[in-house]
Amino acid sequence: MGDIVELTTLPREQKVFYKVPTGGLKFAVKGANNAAIGIHSKKESKSVNFWVVLGRRQCTWLRSTSGSCKAHTPNILSPAEYRSFWISWSNLAVSIGREGEKEPILTIPEKHSRDLCYVTFFVNSRGFSPVHWKFELAPEIPRPIEKRIDGGTVRWVRSENQVPWNAIIGGYEHETLYIIRALHRGSLAVGKFVPSKRVGYIPWGSESHEKRGAELEFLVGYDCHWVPTSGSEIPVGAVVGGYTEHQPGENIYVARAYCRTHLIPGKVHRMYGQCYTPYENKEFGHSNYEVLVSPEINQRSMKIVFTDHISIDTPTGSDVGESDEDGIVEEYDDYYNL
Repeated sequence: MGDIVELTTLPREQKVFYKVPTGGLKFAVKGANNAAIGIHSKKESKSVNFWVVLGRRQCTWLRSTSGSCKAHTPNILSPAEYRSFWISWSNLAVSIGREGEKEPILTIPEKHSRDLCYVTFFVNSRGFSPVHWKFELAPEIPRPIEKRIDGGTVRWVRSENQVPWNAIIGGYEHETLYIIRALHRGSLAVGKFVPSKRVGYIPWGSESHEKRGAELEFLVGYDCHWVPTSGSEIPVGAVVGGYTEHQPGENIYVARAYCRTHLIPGKVHRMYGQCYTPYENKEFGHSNYEVLVSPEINQRSMKIVFTDHISIDTPTGSDVGESDEDGIVEEYDDYYNL
């Protein structure tokens, strides 16, 4: 619950602004007429973006710099008792209504409504006609401080007996699927790992091929996200999973796509413009799919400028992936295949 504020306003007195970050306000007012509320995007401004007037000439008014509207509301205020209302300024509109009623008295479009966050109370009258107010100010919740997360670099690791603790989840097919890769007929292909079967499957040559134990590498880390794409459009920073059997080998990227209602990880390379996934002992092709992207790879890609797929500057040696002692590529950078 927020702070309850009570105040009395007099004609021609200085306006006091209150911050209301919630996009709306509940209030009660007691007065003869011309009770007004100003709503603004800045504190202590000479002009008000938007204002609401209750009781002026037996009407309720909504006014902004772009227009106004009114509704006939006789006796909407009382000098003897508090009357309760609500104001909302979200969803590209400003509305005023009575407490307990969902339908507003008035609504007017306001394209800058999301910028409004300050209110002020005053009397729109020349005589001595005080207006009494009660309203609740919601506590302002401070924005949490963002802390950079270090580590989590995406990489490939071997794990013969169990799924690594930081393995990246690639999809779902009756159970969680993980991303693996394995050698097959001269290619290093990406596929899925099914924990209940302790078997990996990679797509190749229109079929799904089983891979087990020492054949497998798992993709681990957490500094990555999935980007929707289609055809041969491979996002910058795509995680390289392996290479094709062609000479010289072409990069294969980590991707996934839906097979019926299941989300299956697989492979994609630019030449074919499709994501290939292992599903029900077959290899399925998908024109629409998602590619796994790493911000860390994005940063390294900024070191190179490409023109017509020709590098005019080269990365440093520390940026190029190395092969592990078993001859399987530990990491492939896509500098030369954007």
